[in-house]
Amino acid sequence: QASAQAQTARTGTRLHLAAALSEADTGQIARLFGAATGQISGRLDARAEVEMTGETVDAALKNSRGQGIVSVIQGHVARDLVEKLSTDLRGLFRSGEGSAQLTCVLAVVDMRNGLGVVAPLRLRSPEIAMIGGGTINFVTSRLDLRVESLPRSTGFFALDSPLEITGTF
Repeated sequence: QASAQAQTARTGTRLHLAAALSEADTGQIARLFGAATGQISGRLDARAEVEMTGETVDAALKNSRGQGIVSVIQGHVARDLVEKLSTDLRGLFRSGEGSAQLTCVLAVVDMRNGLGVVAPLRLRSPEIAMIGGGTINFVTSRLDLRVESLPRSTGFFALDSPLEITGTF
């Protein structure tokens, strides 16, 4: 679902956008972003609201405000991905088989002037808890996120090294 309103303003057009995504297939969305089939599944819910003003979309993004939230319920993640995320040394000698239940996935984004701050970013399963955050620059189309496992949630063989996710979209 999405809605938009546009009004004439002194410095161009004022846009108000609201969007909601309910019970989307997380696996299909992950494949859109290049993830391998079967790595993650579950129902994704997302909500976002943005207000911006400008003569062009680029100018409006530089003068914008918005919030968004993403959550996944009834999800599963491939066990080998969990081991990779925690940098579990056992993953070097065997491949994790099956999947782990996701009990919580939550990301909140607060956007000001085209820069989205992601905080908190949480992923929890019975086997691992991860926290993270970062930025999404909607003006330059750049993503900079850092995710790390909580040491008390991983095993003895886990290095618990942070995972940096950076690049353009």
